[in-house]
Amino acid sequence: MKTLKVFFALLIFILSFNIAISQQDRNPIVEVTGTASISVTPDIMKWTIDIQNDNDNIQEAKTKNDNTIIKVLSILRTYKIEEKDIRTGGIRMTKRQYKYGEEKKFNVSNTIWFTFDDISKYDLLTNDLIKIEDAFITSTVLEYSKAIETREQARTNALNVAKEKATKMAETLGITIGRPLLITEEPIYDWGYPQLTQNNVQNYAVDMPSSSQHFNEGIMKIESKVKVVFELK
Repeated sequence: MKTLKVFFALLIFILSFNIAISQQDRNPIVEVTGTASISVTPDIMKWTIDIQNDNDNIQEAKTKNDNTIIKVLSILRTYKIEEKDIRTGGIRMTKRQYKYGEEKKFNVSNTIWFTFDDISKYDLLTNDLIKIEDAFITSTVLEYSKAIETREQARTNALNVAKEKATKMAETLGITIGRPLLITEEPIYDWGYPQLTQNNVQNYAVDMPSSSQHFNEGIMKIESKVKVVFELK
């Protein structure tokens, strides 16, 4: 038993000694964050069109739904929207149930998604689409076609900001920074607008105006935030 106690005491001493040596050998560090943003004008708009048809006869409801889809696609072609930028969903059929368990009317629906790169024609396209019965514009989202490249530039800018911040902090204390020991990309939280990407592409356009108003695409802000740990010399 005495031998065992001596062994554990020796083990604790060795571990404590190694930790002390490790702490002495560890270079001091500085941890900083860098944030950068780039403002751009959105140049594409993604639309969602829902098509809803109700009828007591399901075949008639489907026929009307098919005709509505044809009308919408015809208008999109007049605006020279390419087929690759148009996607249609599968048809959905449901039986509507009213009070007292009486089944009445069938609902046939479909969805069309498309991307339009001529935002200046927003009002014209909206006016044409709203003339189609049973077709509803349910979503329009502004985006930037070069968002990936811009996020990469914002990330580079954020790293430069972090390096400059660390350099100035070290100079104030009469020392210099060394090599980076850790680099991580931080999430950006924006409570006023939904987070669209990891680097938070924020759409700062105001609410969509009605067709009688002039549409303004506004400005998008593409941001990046990084955390860097530098060695100090």
